[in-house]
Parts: sequence; structure tokens; C-alpha cells
Amino acid sequence: MHGKDEYPDEAQLPKLEADDAGDRWTLHVLGKRRKPRAIPLPAVCVPILQTYRQLRGLPPQPVPFEHAALIHGLKGGALRESGLYDEVKSIFAAAADDLEKVDHAGAARLRQASPHWLRHGYARALVVDHKVPLPAAQALLGHASIQTTAAYAKTDMTQLRAFVDQTFTGR
Repeated sequence: MHGKDEYPDEAQLPKLEADDAGDRWTLHVLGKRRKPRAIPLPAVCVPILQTYRQLRGLPPQPVPFEHAALIHGLKGGALRESGLYDEVKSIFAAAADDLEKVDHAGAARLRQASPHWLRHGYARALVVDHKVPLPAAQALLGHASIQTTAAYAKTDMTQLRAFVDQTFTGR
């Protein structure tokens, strides 16, 4: 296993790839244990990212396997993991301040949340809300074991009732 400092900064950055038509983008990242992963970005994100790139002084389309920060910090450089963590935490804090007026308990939970909380929400949305097949969700989440992905498949009584109603009444 290589140490983090054995790789040049450029190798630490995600690599962005656009297909020939330019409307489908894939983000190549290093996940846990420095395992490479390819993450297809939703097509709806492409125009937004193109505009963001232009505002950052980059061409709207990435060059093949471009080594450039997907998200930039305020000073223009790559927003590293700790900077992204801090940005997300500050967004949570601002949202909690707004929520405090109507939901004290919800605001307190939001202040305790971490950016990893978003990953759990995404996993649950994939598996439960959108019923993405477990192998596809496993690949998108980068889980080594399908058991990890399956843990998100817990359903509540409302979902069970909806499933039973749909199954037995055809609606």
C-alpha cells in the first residue's frame, strides 16, 4: 500500500472524462484503499458543471482524463477533502440556524450531522426510494460487499403498506 505522500498532487485529483458527444461525463476517483472508481455523473449535472467550469476560466468540456479539481476553493485551488468537509459543515450550520425557529430538535440533529451523512442519504435514496438494484447501487457507492449496500434496504411501515397495496390491488 502506498503512502498518501508518495503520489504527486495531480494524481490525488479526480479525473474527469466526457464522452465523444460531450453530454455524458464520468468522474474517476480513488476510493477507500486507493481503489479506482468510475462514477457516471447525471446528465442533468453536465450543463451546470460546464457553466461552473467557464466561470472558473476553464473550457466547458474537459480534455480527455483531465486532472483538474471538480470543485475549487475560494482561492482558486483544488478544494481538498478537509476544505470540502468544512464547506459542507458550514452549509449544515446555516441551515440549522434557519431551522432553529421552527424545529429545535431538527436543528440540533443538523448541527451534529457530518458530510458522510449525505452519503448515507444518497445510499438510502438509491436503494429504497428509487429501487436501484443492489449490484448497481453497490457499484455507485463503491462498496466492497453487497451486504454493506443491502443494509440500506430497510423499509418502514409506510413503504411496506404501499408495496402491499400496489401488489394486491394493482394500483
